[in-house]
Amino acid sequence: MFIRAFEDGQGIVLEVADTGIGIPKECIPQLFQEFYRVKTKETQEIPGTGLGLVICRRIITELGGFLEVKSEEGRGTAIVAHFPVAAVQTEAG
Repeated sequence: MFIRAFEDGQGIVLEVADTGIGIPKECIPQLFQEFYRVKTKETQEIPGTGLGLVICRRIITELGGFLEVKSEEGRGTAIVAHFPVAAVQTEAG
C-alpha cells in the first residue's frame, strides 16, 4: 500500500493505492452508489457498508474536485482524489 500527494499543474492529487485483489471493471461504475459492495468469493469476508467512497466523493465534489478509481483485478486498486488549488488572499500591510 502507498499514499502519495503531488501537484499536477491543475491542482493537488492525493492517491491511495494497494496491491490487493483489485476490482472487476464492470463493478467500478457502481462503486459510488450507496451501500454497493463488490460481491465475489474474494470479498465476502471483507467487512464494510458500501458508504466510504460515496462519502469521500461527496466531500471532494463539494470542494470542487473529483474522485476516480483505477483498478486491475489481481494487481490492486488506486483511489485518486483531485483537488483544485484555491487562490491565496493576502492582506496588504
